[in-house]
Amino acid sequence: MRNNGLLPPGKPAMTRPSVLLARALSTLLLCLPLTGAAEPAAAQTGVVIGWGSDSNGKATPPYAVNGASGTATAVSAGYNNSCAIQVGTGEVVCWGADFFGHSTPPDAVNGVSGTAVDISVGLNYSCAIQAGTGEAVCWGGDLNGRATPSDAVNGVSGTATEISAGPYHGCAIQAGSGDAVCWGDNSNGEATPPDAVNGISGTATGIAAGWYHACAIQAGSGNVVCWGDNSDGAATPPDSVNGVAGTATEITAGSSFSCAIQASSGVVVCWGLDISGQATPPDEVNGVLGTADQISARSTHACAVQAGTGSAVCWGANSAGQATIPDFVNAGITTGISAGQAHTLAFGDFAVDRDGDGLEDELDNCMEVPNPDQFDSDGDDCGNRCDSDYDNSGVTGHPDYFEFATAWSTYDDDKCISPGCFVGFGELTVFVTNYGSITGPSGTTAGTTACP
Repeated sequence: MRNNGLLPPGKPAMTRPSVLLARALSTLLLCLPLTGAAEPAAAQTGVVIGWGSDSNGKATPPYAVNGASGTATAVSAGYNNSCAIQVGTGEVVCWGADFFGHSTPPDAVNGVSGTAVDISVGLNYSCAIQAGTGEAVCWGGDLNGRATPSDAVNGVSGTATEISAGPYHGCAIQAGSGDAVCWGDNSNGEATPPDAVNGISGTATGIAAGWYHACAIQAGSGNVVCWGDNSDGAATPPDSVNGVAGTATEITAGSSFSCAIQASSGVVVCWGLDISGQATPPDEVNGVLGTADQISARSTHACAVQAGTGSAVCWGANSAGQATIPDFVNAGITTGISAGQAHTLAFGDFAVDRDGDGLEDELDNCMEVPNPDQFDSDGDDCGNRCDSDYDNSGVTGHPDYFEFATAWSTYDDDKCISPGCFVGFGELTVFVTNYGSITGPSGTTAGTTACP
């Protein structure tokens, strides 16, 4: 579904029958015995939404992935910017602060000469794995070489299967060997993976770069191994995931804390600094009321997707509302989630009415302007309130002004914002608002941003 936005004040979030059915089927399937060969997992896709701090626009996904003209298969929330991989094209799309060029993906992954299969955003830099070649590609601020991946994964002497960008260092898993490889700041040994995962005595199947530490899941054993700064215990995984009493299937690292999903139970386990409750997973995912199949940590909060239900769950610091799940997310199904610096991104199936006119975005011919009557005089699937492009050039411009001026004080439906109106100041206000802009976006134009 191509939806994104916020519910109007006072409007309760309603869980649609399709979502309820999907959740019920998910729970049922978990209880069924598996027989025969396993089918490959379907790609996770959905509209990208954001909440929490929106400084620099980092929590406001662009049309390319917010459902207006595209959706995403992966998201990564960084410190002052965010990135996603667009469904269909595989192009990396970024938004938010760009003063180091970290929201301007290079041609290698932006669709010009290549696309991406994995994405991770750090502090003032971003990284991706190029589709086809497997090369690790980073861009933005290169302090301490954090935006310059090691030759072992950048295509010179090897490539990568997984990548993780921390604030000051990055890590990846080398394709073929499974060796953990890191680069960038190494003041606390965070860019020097131990023998247990660097290929000397073991390799890795999962990796996460935190603030001044990193963690990985050892291949074969499933043991969580961490290294780097351990002043708050972030690099000392507990027995429940370090191999003594349990192992892990997924790992993530924030600022001075880490989290993992325990292999045997699906329970989320966290350790390290807990000043904001970031290392204390809630009952919804700690095994009391539920478990998780995805986790993400960044800075001082963490999030997860609850197994079986697709519900988003966040905990820890909440100064900007980053750990408070919006109603429209609670009412839908989350397929992916990423915790950032005071903001959170998720993608999935969300029924949202961003302009509050009573119509879900995918049924609304003006997704960002309230128009409950859906008046569309020229039948181009773009309502008159967001369509002042009378010559159908795609942009409201000077030629349209002359047409509007000619229709002033007349009955002209093409210039009206409601049927049979007398073209006046209400229409003038709409025209001035639309001037210089493309028409739309419309949810009824098969995913196009501008109307035909």
